[in-house]
Amino acid sequence: MHAQIEAEAFVLRDAEGRERGSLALDPDGSSRIELRSGDGRVGARVSALRDGGAAIGLYAPNGKSGVTVTADVHGSAMVSLHDEDGNVRAVVAVSARGDPYLVLSHPGQLVGAEARLSDDGAAVLVLSHRETEGRSELGVDAGGNPVLAMSDRHGNLAFGKP
Repeated sequence: MHAQIEAEAFVLRDAEGRERGSLALDPDGSSRIELRSGDGRVGARVSALRDGGAAIGLYAPNGKSGVTVTADVHGSAMVSLHDEDGNVRAVVAVSARGDPYLVLSHPGQLVGAEARLSDDGAAVLVLSHRETEGRSELGVDAGGNPVLAMSDRHGNLAFGKP
């Protein structure tokens, strides 16, 4: 017969009594494993979310998220890279439909970039302004034809080919 231990949480402590890790259930029904540094800050967290999704977080020394990896119940997966203030600066993801994309942003700037590949074979690079509808798109459609479109700050097409 095998021995079984059950609990809502397990805490791992070092020789000085400091918490260095834990396995616990959260009030929302999620479960998580946390690993802490010698000064007590969370360095890594693995979570199984109540809805069936999952997340892994790796944290910078200042406690802000450095990298998060998530998979949701709909089938999308994402890796997010954060700056020292915890702002998302880059995302590499695959949508639930299987379309990969990359997003680059800067919290102090109003422009961003996104690259997408669609399941129909099209590829597009989008440069956009966050506070207006101004954008430029450069791509190749599923038939191998080049596509170029530019919209002004109001979203009106300023130039487009084909």
